[in-house]
Amino acid sequence: MTNLKLEIDHDKVYTTGDIVSGKVHLTVDDKVDLTSIDVTLYGQSRSRNKVHTGQGYVTKLEKHTLLELVTTVFPPPDIQSISTKGQYTLTEGEYTYPFAFTFPDKSHEADCKVEKKFFHSRGFTRRENIESVALAPTYSYKWSFDEYCRVEYSVNVAIHNPSFFKFDTKVSEIIKFYPQNEDLTFSTKHLSDKWALKPDFDSCVKDLKYLPDGTMKVEGFFTRLFSSSGIELPMELMVNFIGDEVDTPEGKTKRVIKSNNKLSRYVHLSLQTPISGGTLRDLAGDNNVAKGDRPSDSFKIRISGVKVKLLSRIRYLAVKQSRKTHKYELLNKALDNEVSFTDFEPVPQEKGSSILRKKELYKLDLDPSWFDCDITDVGQSFVTCNIKRDFHLEISVMIAASEDLSNELKLKVECPIVLQKGFASESDDETEKPPPGYGVAPPEYGDEKNSEPMEWGI
Repeated sequence: MTNLKLEIDHDKVYTTGDIVSGKVHLTVDDKVDLTSIDVTLYGQSRSRNKVHTGQGYVTKLEKHTLLELVTTVFPPPDIQSISTKGQYTLTEGEYTYPFAFTFPDKSHEADCKVEKKFFHSRGFTRRENIESVALAPTYSYKWSFDEYCRVEYSVNVAIHNPSFFKFDTKVSEIIKFYPQNEDLTFSTKHLSDKWALKPDFDSCVKDLKYLPDGTMKVEGFFTRLFSSSGIELPMELMVNFIGDEVDTPEGKTKRVIKSNNKLSRYVHLSLQTPISGGTLRDLAGDNNVAKGDRPSDSFKIRISGVKVKLLSRIRYLAVKQSRKTHKYELLNKALDNEVSFTDFEPVPQEKGSSILRKKELYKLDLDPSWFDCDITDVGQSFVTCNIKRDFHLEISVMIAASEDLSNELKLKVECPIVLQKGFASESDDETEKPPPGYGVAPPEYGDEKNSEPMEWGI
């Protein structure tokens, strides 16, 4: 009888360049014959879903090998030269064999092997025009017993037996891995519009109507500036990305956000309208005052709330393509900030929106304290041959007429982004080095059962 145990030196989330080390402990009660003891650092991208055959559902599995590093800890080279049969006998006693692996960087391409017993394709690699992928982060999603996808890393030990009826003694230990941001392979398809990268801003526009009683309502399809029943004007929420540019296969983009940082470090929010505060005063008759009197200001709005969410979108292949969206709420903040249209400042057309095509725009920058929040660590954007994880940033700003807070309007912008791993200690000094290792996994990491489901489809 033998007793095989695996000991990992460090219980942490590993990253690129980290050394995974440990020991194999083998206890032999009498004696044991063996050919070798192998230790493997193994990474796998695995997905499974159901397909309807016309009479019922069957499940199909797709498996891709991302990493397979093997070291033989027994026999050592000096013992190999003694035996001519490739067979060894260990007598009673306790034996310990150390091992060590280094997680490779992006130069290591996933070794995507075809296994005949599994359905196998290069789905997203082919669709995204990605020739190869690097190591993806640990990830786990499970919809049901037969509907799941995961990226998993482990250290595996196997004692190979030389008998005619071969049986191997095995033990395995799961470990977690986050690659460094520069070593990630991620999709840019959701960042593109007609095969070109989207600009570094997103926006939405809604038409407002101010009624004579000072209330406001939303107008659909009308763009008239003035009518007998009120004054109409479009209002736009602009989200501008202000972080550092990142290279992608399609070009440079600033649509990259790092977790464990403040949102204001990466985005800037503003409201825009093509109508000046002075024009609104003229239309309302606020400028028709006696000499020496100050004009009134009928046109004000209240910014009544801001919401910020992260949307995680998973696509995975086995035979069909399955998708799932999870929502993480970063901020839900009630506000009561009154803003006058005279506070909107003119901006040149070339710096304004592509939607409101006017000769002149008027913009109000939102105070970062109104929308700033911590970016929750929920993993990284990545793509493998069969699994793709994309992210979107959803920002909503609620506004209402100053005289009618009950009639609230929501301006909502959904921005495709790349989410990377960040550090709380990061500063504007890009030369600052992050702490070694990636510490522990966040609570939400690999466990999205408590997030709010938004969509499910094939």
